[in-house]
Amino acid sequence: MRQLLAFVFASGMALAQAPSTSPSMAVIGDNRDVANSVPVNDGDRLLADLLPQARGKSTLIGGTIESLDHVRDRFVVRAFGGRNIAIIFDNRTRVYRDGVTASLRDLQSGQRVYLDTALAGTDIFARSVRVLSQNSAGQSSGQVLSYDAASRELALRDVMAGEPAKFVLSPNASVLRDGKNASPTDLQAGSLVTLKFNPSPNGPALVKEVSILASPGANFVFSGRITHLDLHLGLLVLVDPRDQKSYDIHFDPNSAGIDERLREGAEVVATTSFDGARYTASNIVVNSPGSK
Repeated sequence: MRQLLAFVFASGMALAQAPSTSPSMAVIGDNRDVANSVPVNDGDRLLADLLPQARGKSTLIGGTIESLDHVRDRFVVRAFGGRNIAIIFDNRTRVYRDGVTASLRDLQSGQRVYLDTALAGTDIFARSVRVLSQNSAGQSSGQVLSYDAASRELALRDVMAGEPAKFVLSPNASVLRDGKNASPTDLQAGSLVTLKFNPSPNGPALVKEVSILASPGANFVFSGRITHLDLHLGLLVLVDPRDQKSYDIHFDPNSAGIDERLREGAEVVATTSFDGARYTASNIVVNSPGSK
């Protein structure tokens, strides 16, 4: 019973019908699979081809490497929200340093990293690791919990963070929606956002740019291939063919039009609404083979 806990940076699949045309991201929320996962044990790591296949939607984790074990192929990341997260890796994991291809051997404790992860059984597997130089600006994505206009403090439910992450908008911070100027007052609770910020050794990081990806009440159209389907729960996972990111879409399995053509591997177009907690489909159309 997967819940929504992933944010993604889709560049073109989810097009808002009204009022927004911004890209979409999966909803940030409780993920019982991750929350109940046990820490990686201290036994020898299984060979890569025996590891459970990482599947499901990607989740981005940002933080600092606390400890690193190349023998057991694991490291612990201190997420920006304040929680330690055990991560496993193998020779499928790709490493980049400031955008340049690097090696797993280049990873060191204390490095600031962004991880593209997925569940592999009960473990969290790193598909890719992006190492940022200490002078690089930070990035984060998540769901707004609150924004205080007086203090300019933004509380964000960051991906995989055990507790809310707090930021402060700089006096000249840019707030964008659909690439156009917006107002900090648009940072309503439930909105999905991405941030660019400068880390601070003392106190909350200083945000220099906020992009609003979705706000409660917005409508979106998704199109792509179904990689997971649960008719009992009324949940499908759809993959954007452009960026290969996954999106969780809820639907009523008793709705008209839901038939045997809705199955894993089918290409669909889903019209959805976003309520601040999840995307819910009002209409799902299964594309016929060969259709555009």
